[in-house]
Amino acid sequence: MQKRAAQLAAQEAAAEARRQAQRTFEMLAGCVEEIQLKPVAAARSPRAPKLILDAVCLLAKREVPVLRQQLQGLGNELADKGMRFQLIGPWPPYHFSGQAQERGSLP
Repeated sequence: MQKRAAQLAAQEAAAEARRQAQRTFEMLAGCVEEIQLKPVAAARSPRAPKLILDAVCLLAKREVPVLRQQLQGLGNELADKGMRFQLIGPWPPYHFSGQAQERGSLP
């Protein structure tokens, strides 16, 4: 019974992680010009923090503080579920340069 309870708890945790990843993606998509999702690798060990969303966002530098504020608010809300956000950047928009070339314009 303990093993089954542990499996059910793990399934519920995974479902909650998917729900929150989707919610976060939708929030990000509403704040940025473009967004790309990167593949999420499996955790290296069961005790390692699990990455549930890895996104690259294109937005104007003036919008970065707004995005930070949105993520901080959502992060505060989800902290009791053991979730946190790590925002790095801004970085040059090299993830989106191939799209510009495909559209026939310069990056």
